[in-house]
Amino acid sequence: MESAISKNKHIRKTVNQLLAGIARPTITDKKEALRKFALGSSAGFAELLAAIKEEASSYDPMLDALGYFKLKAILSGGFADLKSQKSFDLSKGADAVRELALATIEHFKHHVENGNLWEELWVNGKPKKERAAQLIYYAIAETFCIANNVDISPEANMGGGPIDFKYSKGFSARVLVEMKRSSGAVRHGYETQLEIYKDASRTQHGIFVVLDFGDLGPKLAQINKIRADQLKAGLPASEIIVIDATQKASASTRKPTPSRTAAPKPHGKK
Repeated sequence: MESAISKNKHIRKTVNQLLAGIARPTITDKKEALRKFALGSSAGFAELLAAIKEEASSYDPMLDALGYFKLKAILSGGFADLKSQKSFDLSKGADAVRELALATIEHFKHHVENGNLWEELWVNGKPKKERAAQLIYYAIAETFCIANNVDISPEANMGGGPIDFKYSKGFSARVLVEMKRSSGAVRHGYETQLEIYKDASRTQHGIFVVLDFGDLGPKLAQINKIRADQLKAGLPASEIIVIDATQKASASTRKPTPSRTAAPKPHGKK
Protein backbone atom coordinates (compact mmCIF):
# COMPACT_ATOMS: atom_id res chain seq x y z
CA MET A 1 0.00 0.00 0.00
CA GLU A 2 2.77 2.46 0.92
CA SER A 3 4.43 1.94 -2.48
CA ALA A 4 1.16 2.67 -4.27
CA ILE A 5 0.52 5.82 -2.26
CA SER A 6 4.04 7.15 -2.63
CA LYS A 7 3.65 7.05 -6.43
CA ASN A 8 0.32 8.88 -6.41
CA LYS A 9 1.06 12.59 -6.06
CA HIS A 10 -2.53 13.63 -5.27
CA ILE A 11 -3.01 11.05 -2.52
CA ARG A 12 0.40 11.82 -1.05
CA LYS A 13 -0.28 15.57 -1.06
CA THR A 14 -3.68 15.18 0.58
CA VAL A 15 -2.38 12.79 3.23
CA ASN A 16 0.50 15.18 4.02
CA GLN A 17 -2.02 18.00 4.46
CA LEU A 18 -4.03 15.86 6.88
CA LEU A 19 -0.83 15.16 8.82
CA ALA A 20 0.14 18.83 9.01
CA GLY A 21 0.95 19.85 12.55
CA ILE A 22 2.16 16.40 13.58
CA ALA A 23 5.93 16.61 13.98
CA ARG A 24 6.59 12.88 13.78
CA PRO A 25 3.49 11.09 12.48
CA THR A 26 3.19 7.47 13.54
CA ILE A 27 1.92 4.59 11.43
CA THR A 28 -1.42 5.00 13.23
CA ASP A 29 -1.50 8.70 12.27
CA LYS A 30 -0.80 7.82 8.63
CA LYS A 31 -3.51 5.14 8.59
CA GLU A 32 -6.00 7.61 10.08
CA ALA A 33 -5.12 10.18 7.41
CA LEU A 34 -5.60 7.59 4.68
CA ARG A 35 -8.95 6.58 6.14
CA LYS A 36 -10.11 10.20 6.11
CA PHE A 37 -8.99 10.56 2.50
CA ALA A 38 -10.83 7.38 1.45
CA LEU A 39 -14.03 8.24 3.31
CA GLY A 40 -14.12 11.81 2.08
CA SER A 41 -15.80 10.93 -1.21
CA SER A 42 -16.43 8.07 -3.59
CA ALA A 43 -13.76 9.61 -5.84
CA GLY A 44 -11.28 9.31 -2.99
CA PHE A 45 -12.27 5.68 -2.51
CA ALA A 46 -11.78 4.92 -6.17
CA GLU A 47 -8.46 6.73 -6.40
CA LEU A 48 -6.96 4.96 -3.40
CA LEU A 49 -8.19 1.55 -4.46
CA ALA A 50 -6.99 1.99 -8.02
CA ALA A 51 -3.54 2.95 -6.75
CA ILE A 52 -3.36 -0.09 -4.49
CA LYS A 53 -4.58 -2.50 -7.16
CA GLU A 54 -2.20 -1.07 -9.77
CA GLU A 55 0.81 -1.69 -7.52
CA ALA A 56 -0.28 -5.11 -6.25
CA SER A 57 1.21 -7.81 -8.47
CA SER A 58 -0.55 -10.64 -6.63
CA TYR A 59 -3.56 -9.25 -4.80
CA ASP A 60 -5.29 -11.82 -2.56
CA PRO A 61 -8.87 -10.80 -1.63
CA MET A 62 -8.85 -13.39 1.19
CA LEU A 63 -6.19 -11.33 2.95
CA ASP A 64 -8.07 -8.08 2.47
CA ALA A 65 -9.15 -7.21 6.02
CA LEU A 66 -11.04 -4.07 5.01
CA GLY A 67 -12.81 -5.36 1.91
CA TYR A 68 -11.02 -3.04 -0.52
CA PHE A 69 -11.01 -5.66 -3.28
CA LYS A 70 -14.80 -6.03 -3.38
CA LEU A 71 -15.25 -2.30 -2.93
CA LYS A 72 -13.09 -1.53 -5.95
CA ALA A 73 -15.09 -4.00 -8.03
CA ILE A 74 -18.36 -2.33 -7.02
CA LEU A 75 -17.04 1.16 -7.74
CA SER A 76 -15.68 0.11 -11.11
CA GLY A 77 -19.04 -1.29 -12.17
CA GLY A 78 -18.20 -4.98 -12.04
CA PHE A 79 -21.16 -5.87 -9.81
CA ALA A 80 -24.23 -4.40 -11.47
CA ASP A 81 -26.60 -6.47 -9.31
CA LEU A 82 -25.41 -4.56 -6.24
CA LYS A 83 -26.47 -1.24 -7.76
CA SER A 84 -29.92 0.36 -7.89
CA GLN A 85 -31.74 3.05 -9.82
CA LYS A 86 -34.90 2.82 -7.68
CA SER A 87 -36.66 6.16 -7.22
CA PHE A 88 -38.27 7.61 -4.10
CA ASP A 89 -40.80 10.44 -3.69
CA LEU A 90 -38.63 12.93 -1.87
CA SER A 91 -41.55 15.35 -1.49
CA LYS A 92 -42.35 13.29 1.61
CA GLY A 93 -39.25 14.69 3.28
CA ALA A 94 -37.60 12.68 6.04
CA ASP A 95 -39.98 9.76 5.56
CA ALA A 96 -38.78 9.32 1.97
CA VAL A 97 -35.13 9.57 2.99
CA ARG A 98 -35.82 6.96 5.66
CA GLU A 99 -37.42 4.68 3.03
CA LEU A 100 -34.33 5.10 0.84
CA ALA A 101 -31.99 4.29 3.73
CA LEU A 102 -34.01 1.19 4.60
CA ALA A 103 -33.93 0.09 0.96
CA THR A 104 -30.13 0.37 0.86
CA ILE A 105 -29.82 -1.73 4.01
CA GLU A 106 -32.26 -4.33 2.70
CA HIS A 107 -30.29 -4.49 -0.56
CA PHE A 108 -27.05 -5.06 1.34
CA LYS A 109 -28.74 -7.54 3.68
CA HIS A 110 -30.16 -9.54 0.77
CA HIS A 111 -26.78 -9.97 -0.89
CA VAL A 112 -25.07 -10.91 2.38
CA GLU A 113 -27.73 -13.42 3.45
CA ASN A 114 -28.90 -14.83 0.14
CA GLY A 115 -25.93 -14.21 -2.14
CA ASN A 116 -22.20 -14.56 -1.62
CA LEU A 117 -21.40 -11.10 -0.27
CA TRP A 118 -20.93 -12.63 3.19
CA GLU A 119 -17.64 -14.05 1.90
CA GLU A 120 -16.24 -10.50 1.76
CA LEU A 121 -16.88 -10.10 5.50
CA TRP A 122 -14.66 -13.02 6.51
CA VAL A 123 -10.95 -13.77 6.21
CA ASN A 124 -9.25 -17.02 7.17
CA GLY A 125 -12.31 -18.19 9.10
CA LYS A 126 -12.60 -14.99 11.15
CA PRO A 127 -14.84 -11.92 10.74
CA LYS A 128 -13.12 -9.00 9.07
CA LYS A 129 -12.97 -5.65 10.78
CA GLU A 130 -16.25 -3.75 11.08
CA ARG A 131 -14.96 -1.25 8.54
CA ALA A 132 -15.04 -3.87 5.76
CA ALA A 133 -18.84 -4.14 5.92
CA GLN A 134 -19.22 -0.38 6.25
CA LEU A 135 -17.11 0.35 3.18
CA ILE A 136 -18.96 -2.16 1.00
CA TYR A 137 -22.33 -0.96 2.28
CA TYR A 138 -21.35 2.65 1.53
CA ALA A 139 -20.44 1.79 -2.05
CA ILE A 140 -23.84 0.12 -2.51
CA ALA A 141 -25.82 2.86 -0.75
CA GLU A 142 -24.21 5.60 -2.80
CA THR A 143 -25.79 4.24 -5.98
CA PHE A 144 -29.25 4.78 -4.43
CA CYS A 145 -28.26 8.28 -3.35
CA ILE A 146 -26.92 9.28 -6.75
CA ALA A 147 -30.11 8.07 -8.43
CA ASN A 148 -32.23 10.18 -6.05
CA ASN A 149 -29.99 13.21 -5.46
CA VAL A 150 -29.71 12.42 -1.75
CA ASP A 151 -26.53 13.09 0.19
CA ILE A 152 -24.84 10.32 2.15
CA SER A 153 -22.01 11.22 4.49
CA PRO A 154 -19.85 8.47 5.99
CA GLU A 155 -18.61 9.13 9.52
CA ALA A 156 -20.30 12.52 9.76
CA ASN A 157 -19.53 14.12 13.14
CA MET A 158 -22.88 15.02 14.68
CA GLY A 159 -21.46 16.71 17.78
CA GLY A 160 -21.42 13.60 19.98
CA GLY A 161 -18.95 11.79 17.76
CA PRO A 162 -18.94 10.27 14.26
CA ILE A 163 -22.11 8.45 13.18
CA ASP A 164 -21.42 5.71 10.61
CA PHE A 165 -23.74 7.18 7.94
CA LYS A 166 -25.93 10.25 7.62
CA TYR A 167 -28.51 10.51 4.84
CA SER A 168 -29.88 13.98 4.16
CA LYS A 169 -32.04 15.94 1.75
CA GLY A 170 -31.90 19.55 2.80
CA PHE A 171 -31.59 20.54 6.46
CA SER A 172 -34.56 18.82 8.09
CA ALA A 173 -34.74 15.50 6.23
CA ARG A 174 -32.01 13.55 8.02
CA VAL A 175 -31.68 9.85 8.76
CA LEU A 176 -28.82 8.30 10.70
CA VAL A 177 -27.55 4.74 10.32
CA GLU A 178 -25.27 3.07 12.87
CA MET A 179 -23.71 -0.32 12.07
CA LYS A 180 -22.30 -2.62 14.75
CA ARG A 181 -20.73 -6.07 14.83
CA SER A 182 -22.45 -8.58 17.08
CA SER A 183 -19.29 -8.92 19.16
CA GLY A 184 -19.31 -5.21 20.02
CA ALA A 185 -21.21 -3.05 22.50
CA VAL A 186 -24.58 -3.57 20.83
CA ARG A 187 -26.78 -2.38 23.70
CA HIS A 188 -24.71 0.76 24.31
CA GLY A 189 -24.67 1.48 20.59
CA TYR A 190 -28.45 1.31 20.33
CA GLU A 191 -29.53 2.72 23.69
CA THR A 192 -26.98 5.51 24.08
CA GLN A 193 -24.66 6.12 21.15
CA LEU A 194 -27.25 6.39 18.37
CA GLU A 195 -29.54 8.52 20.55
CA ILE A 196 -26.74 11.02 21.21
CA TYR A 197 -26.14 11.30 17.47
CA LYS A 198 -29.86 11.76 16.79
CA ASP A 199 -30.12 14.55 19.37
CA ALA A 200 -27.08 16.29 17.92
CA SER A 201 -28.48 15.97 14.39
CA ARG A 202 -31.97 17.10 15.43
CA THR A 203 -33.68 14.08 13.97
CA GLN A 204 -35.86 11.26 15.29
CA HIS A 205 -34.98 8.99 12.39
CA GLY A 206 -32.38 6.40 13.30
CA ILE A 207 -31.64 2.89 12.02
CA PHE A 208 -29.46 0.48 13.96
CA VAL A 209 -27.86 -2.33 11.94
CA VAL A 210 -26.35 -5.35 13.66
CA LEU A 211 -24.00 -7.62 11.74
CA ASP A 212 -24.46 -11.03 13.35
CA PHE A 213 -21.37 -13.19 12.96
CA GLY A 214 -22.87 -15.91 15.15
CA ASP A 215 -22.12 -14.42 18.55
CA LEU A 216 -25.06 -12.06 19.04
CA GLY A 217 -26.51 -14.07 21.91
CA PRO A 218 -29.00 -12.21 24.18
CA LYS A 219 -28.04 -8.78 22.83
CA LEU A 220 -30.85 -8.73 20.26
CA ALA A 221 -33.49 -9.45 22.90
CA GLN A 222 -32.06 -6.64 25.02
CA ILE A 223 -32.28 -3.95 22.35
CA ASN A 224 -35.65 -5.22 21.09
CA LYS A 225 -36.99 -4.76 24.63
CA ILE A 226 -35.57 -1.25 24.82
CA ARG A 227 -37.28 -0.42 21.54
CA ALA A 228 -40.58 -1.99 22.59
CA ASP A 229 -40.57 -0.07 25.89
CA GLN A 230 -39.92 3.19 24.05
CA LEU A 231 -42.78 2.61 21.66
CA LYS A 232 -45.11 1.54 24.49
CA ALA A 233 -44.37 4.84 26.21
CA GLY A 234 -45.26 6.72 23.04
CA LEU A 235 -41.67 7.73 22.37
CA PRO A 236 -39.75 7.51 19.08
CA ALA A 237 -37.44 4.51 18.79
CA SER A 238 -34.79 3.68 16.23
CA GLU A 239 -35.44 0.71 14.01
CA ILE A 240 -33.36 -2.44 14.35
CA ILE A 241 -32.15 -4.54 11.44
CA VAL A 242 -30.08 -7.69 11.93
CA ILE A 243 -28.00 -9.04 9.06
CA ASP A 244 -26.94 -12.68 9.21
CA ALA A 245 -23.26 -12.38 8.32
CA THR A 246 -22.34 -15.93 9.34
CA GLN A 247 -20.45 -18.22 6.97
CA LYS A 248 -22.79 -20.09 4.66
CA ALA A 249 -22.87 -22.85 2.11
CA SER A 250 -22.93 -22.05 -1.60
CA ALA A 251 -25.82 -19.76 -2.56
CA SER A 252 -27.09 -22.42 -4.97
CA THR A 253 -27.54 -25.03 -2.22
CA ARG A 254 -29.13 -23.10 0.63
CA LYS A 255 -32.48 -21.54 1.43
CA PRO A 256 -33.10 -17.84 2.15
CA THR A 257 -32.45 -16.79 5.74
CA PRO A 258 -35.59 -15.75 7.70
CA SER A 259 -35.65 -12.06 8.56
CA ARG A 260 -34.63 -11.09 12.08
CA THR A 261 -35.48 -7.44 12.01
CA ALA A 262 -37.34 -5.94 14.94
CA ALA A 263 -41.10 -6.47 15.07
CA PRO A 264 -43.00 -3.95 12.90
CA LYS A 265 -43.63 -0.76 14.83
CA PRO A 266 -47.16 0.55 15.43
CA HIS A 267 -48.51 2.85 12.74
CA GLY A 268 -47.15 6.36 12.98
CA LYS A 269 -44.16 5.44 15.17
CA LYS A 270 -40.58 5.91 14.13
